[in-house]
Amino acid sequence: MRAAWLLILTSVVLQALPIYQISFIAPPGATETRPYALNDVGYIAGVSYSGGIGQGFTYINGVFTLIPNLGGSLGEARGIDHQGNAAGWSITGNGDVHPYIYTFAGNLTDVSAAIAPYAITLGMNSSGLVIGTGNQPGNPDSAWVYDSVSGTTTWIPNMGGDFGWPNSINSSGAVTGYQRTSNGPSALFAAFLYEGAVVTDLGGFGGSSYGSQINNAGGIAGFSHPSPTGPPSNAFYRAPGSSTLVNLHPASGWLETLATDSTPDGRVISGIGYLPDGSKRAIAWFDGVLVDLNSLLPPGSDLELRSAGFINDLGQIAGYAGRSSDGVIIAFLLTPVPEPGTFALSASLLLLVYLRKKR
Repeated sequence: MRAAWLLILTSVVLQALPIYQISFIAPPGATETRPYALNDVGYIAGVSYSGGIGQGFTYINGVFTLIPNLGGSLGEARGIDHQGNAAGWSITGNGDVHPYIYTFAGNLTDVSAAIAPYAITLGMNSSGLVIGTGNQPGNPDSAWVYDSVSGTTTWIPNMGGDFGWPNSINSSGAVTGYQRTSNGPSALFAAFLYEGAVVTDLGGFGGSSYGSQINNAGGIAGFSHPSPTGPPSNAFYRAPGSSTLVNLHPASGWLETLATDSTPDGRVISGIGYLPDGSKRAIAWFDGVLVDLNSLLPPGSDLELRSAGFINDLGQIAGYAGRSSDGVIIAFLLTPVPEPGTFALSASLLLLVYLRKKR
């Protein structure tokens, strides 16, 4: 079944929004499908649940492919390179968590022997560098970088604490995420940058901070708690070459905001917002203006865009939506039209929305 709407929105503040085509992505019978990676040629990797089984997936040029698990009932694909090879993790038959590489040709390889007995994959860049977190005997939980071509692993030093969690690696091999800066019940997390074998504490707004994604120019999107006691969080963006975290949280209207990714020029930053009633919304900042992406849906839609987790160099945005009629979670992809990266400098936004059932 296919439906289309032509929607015109008028606003004096939306002066730099792209025109988007939106596609919804989920296999038949799935109860939940979420993206965990969007690369710069538009390939998606993520997880899809059906019949109580969670499996990683790839979505390449309109083709949805489920990835086998390593013997258990749960697996996730967390990254995908430009060749269509995916990196993920899966629970094995004995309950361990192992990282894997799934090639575009369909070959699945457990790579835990090259990394650690227990390791979770969390990302992959365009050239096949994979990141994750894990532990070895005598070594606290730490972030690692695995070269899927050479088969070698580099461990990222922790900043004084016993935990490191990488979230993103860009095309140059720079990594962001978060680490504990000390141990104990009052220990805070700090967003970090790992570049040139050096770990840098990015600071925050008074409490813990978290690096979400690093773009190919080196800009970092993330969020920080204004208080050491914890949330709500304020979204931030750190421009390439800058040491300043710019607070993106609006003065009113939103309880909490998280910046999740950004274009290399920093003009578009994707994210997640929580309204005062606690509802979760997919959001984005366009030249500094925060927009609820649900405004792109036609009136009466039973879909709610809840997370805009990833944006690539083409300006495509991937996230997930909830369907109120049956509670199903489905992935979505926003693609700028007529050309990726083309902006309509107008007070009127013309949006062609396509809902397409994916095989």
